[in-house]
Formats: sequence, C-alpha cells, structure tokens
Amino acid sequence: MNIPGIATAGDTITWVDSDVFDYQGNSYSPGTGYLLNYSLRGPAALDVAAVVADGQWTVTITPTQSATLTAGQYFWTAYVSDAAGDRFTVGTGQITIQVDLTKAAAGYDGRSQAKQIIDAINAEMLARINNGAAMEYTIAGRSLRKETLQALQALRAEWVGIYAKEVRAQRMAQGLGDPTARFVQFRRPGNFTGGNGNW
Repeated sequence: MNIPGIATAGDTITWVDSDVFDYQGNSYSPGTGYLLNYSLRGPAALDVAAVVADGQWTVTITPTQSATLTAGQYFWTAYVSDAAGDRFTVGTGQITIQVDLTKAAAGYDGRSQAKQIIDAINAEMLARINNGAAMEYTIAGRSLRKETLQALQALRAEWVGIYAKEVRAQRMAQGLGDPTARFVQFRRPGNFTGGNGNW
C-alpha cells in the first residue's frame, strides 16, 4: 500500500496502488469488479474510496477532507469489496497528520510532548546551575523543583530516548531513512590497495 506515512491537514493527499493482496495472499486488481477503500481513525475519522484510472487505483484525499483531520497519529485500514458484499482487508498501518500552519494561531508550539518535557528539564537544570534558583515545573504530577539534579538527569535521559524514537519515526515516514542505521562493508581477502588495486 502506498499511502504516505506523513501528511499535512489541508493538503491534497494522493497516492496510487496497483494489485493488492489480502492476508491469505489472494490478489485483487483494479478493474476486476472490486472497490478499494481506506478508512482512517484517530483524533478524527475519514473514509475515502479509490477510483480506477490507467489500470491502477488512485486514492485522493481532497484539501477539504484533509482539513477535517485534527493533527495527530491515525491508524488506517485498506480493504476491497465487491457487489456481493464480500470484503477483504488488504493492508493496515499508521499515518501522521501534521498541523496546517496556515491555520494556526500566533504562539503555536509545534513541539511534541517529549520535546517540551526535555526543554523544561533543561531550563530547570540551567537555572539551578547558573544561580541556584529553581523554576517551578510540574510534569505528569511530578514537581521538578523537588527533584535532585541526579534525578533530573535520569528523567531527561528517559525522555531523550522517547524523543529520539519520535524523530526516527518521522524521518522514516518522510522517506529520509533510519538515522540509527549502521552499514558495514565486507571485502574479500586480497591485496586491496585503493582505487586501482587488486581484490
């Protein structure tokens, strides 16, 4: 399924699917009597049907439709159905809908909860180190003013890990690859000496 992993509310969101397969491996092709549909569920709900064009299914979420999607994480399911009422699920996944900044009010804060918590902890630690003054922050029922620096460091490390996962997921959804991936090059034994050497 070619639905994007990330999109923006208010945008036209479109993608093309070819043959699709259910969980038993049965294939369904455009123009063979089946209809392809997507259902998105999360902070809002949206159902959209594909149309057949040039032997493929084209799915389009219009700007008016996407504008109804509150920013956040959505789960989607794709299924085909026929005139007899049979239905077969052909895919599931998630898509992140981003805020339409053209509609956002002044003062909008686009940071995730994890990033806001990290910034609050950083501010508290900096205030203590600079002049001993403690700023008042309450996060998930915990008062940072009452925490020791060691406890703040441990709390910060925990949220940095959560935030790193968010950044990784967003990069992968945007097609930028996994920033944590490491690649290893293997070479056959031999006298490799550089650009014009021998393996």
